[in-house]
Amino acid sequence: MHYLIIAVLAFALSTLGCEGKTGPAGPTGSGGAAGPAGPAGPQGSTGPQGPAGADGADGATGPQGPQGPAGADGKDGAPGADGKDGAPGADGKDGAPGADGADGEQGPAGPAGPAGPAGADGADGADGETGPAGPKGDKGDPGDPADLDTDLIKLSEIALRIKGEKSDLKADDEDGGDKRQITLTKGDTLQLMATPLADNGDTLSVSLEWDSSADDIVKVVDGLLTAMNPGTATISIENSDTGISNSVIVATINAVDGVTLTSTPKGRMGPGEDITLVAEVTDAAGDPIRYAEVTFTTTKKGVVALLNDDDDNVDKLVKETGVDGMVEVKAMSVGSGDATIKAASGTKSASASYTVTGTENPYRIVVLGGYDTEVVIPLTTDDPPLFNTSHTATVVFQVAVYDGNELVDATLTWTSSDNDIINGGDDGVTAEISYGEAAARTATVTIASTVIIEHGEARLTFTVPGAAPWHSDIIRVVAKASE
Repeated sequence: MHYLIIAVLAFALSTLGCEGKTGPAGPTGSGGAAGPAGPAGPQGSTGPQGPAGADGADGATGPQGPQGPAGADGKDGAPGADGKDGAPGADGKDGAPGADGADGEQGPAGPAGPAGPAGADGADGADGETGPAGPKGDKGDPGDPADLDTDLIKLSEIALRIKGEKSDLKADDEDGGDKRQITLTKGDTLQLMATPLADNGDTLSVSLEWDSSADDIVKVVDGLLTAMNPGTATISIENSDTGISNSVIVATINAVDGVTLTSTPKGRMGPGEDITLVAEVTDAAGDPIRYAEVTFTTTKKGVVALLNDDDDNVDKLVKETGVDGMVEVKAMSVGSGDATIKAASGTKSASASYTVTGTENPYRIVVLGGYDTEVVIPLTTDDPPLFNTSHTATVVFQVAVYDGNELVDATLTWTSSDNDIINGGDDGVTAEISYGEAAARTATVTIASTVIIEHGEARLTFTVPGAAPWHSDIIRVVAKASE
């Protein structure tokens, strides 16, 4: 019996020892997150059953308890006490690697590492576009006059004029203002002529070079101007051997599309009233055009006269618009009748009409026939040549003074716009107008040779008390070498 109990206990213990406690978790799979823990080992079995009672059926296995005595045919013994823990089972196999965990958020950038070695030079890039031209360099020092030829030594000035015109362009504004003298419409061309001159007015043969300060505004080739874009550019002509030059400022404008003229007052008025006229010039977009040339004319200077900068009565004025596309001129009602003032720019124009009643100036000056507008004065054979003071050139006018339709005697005074060319003196030169029995019924006013003193241009003005002033055309005095 004891052996049986021992055998049963041994069997029970061997059974308990067959399955150990749960083995430790396998190591973390490589590359992924930690794998799940291995399953728990099975619980140790209940301790050995007590010996079966005689002839009794095997009792159900009770909870492990102390071994009960074998009862005869007794009921199942009380459960035996828990058996001791069996020896640890062998380590389980490593679990399969867990799936890769999701990428974590990117951590902050680490500090910059040291710069790597420079890479090999890349291939040359394609050539870039040519940049704008740099500013014009300073003028070089004049050369040694001893190295110059005769014409270069004689060179005094370079005259500029527009092809087809007799008058030269002035090098600058006598009043110290803007030197601009030419206005072109975009796309237009104009030929300038340059003439190298000696002091005596002789034409010389020297090399000349043209230049534009802004080719994108006005381009110049051999004196031919091409208006490219709105703006201004200085066109210059120079002899590089001597540094003698001349220049003119040229403005390019958009095509004129409209001209408006405002007059204050307008319509009917009396004599002696001041009139203010404002012309506005615009392009196709309605924008104002700066530098647009506006020509003002009056149909009857004896009724409504335009006033120049010296407040002289004239029948024509040429002005340029300002930045606002506008230009203002003055006029005055000087006699009775009807007159119209027109403002024209390009192919567009506008006008204002006036009716003047009564008269303030009872007399009027009338110059009959023509008169010389060019006087040629010979030069002496001196070296250098001088103005010949014994010349006999004169300018003669046939003048009549009317009171209504009647000729009247009067004292006429003439003045010159430039006393350095034709000297009329500070107070003018007087001439008595008296009519004899001559059929022409005019008096002669002679501008004597002694007052024609230098080559250039001047305009004469005749005044008579009680009459509006009369202004001549420009008279050009030309110097010419003796043959």
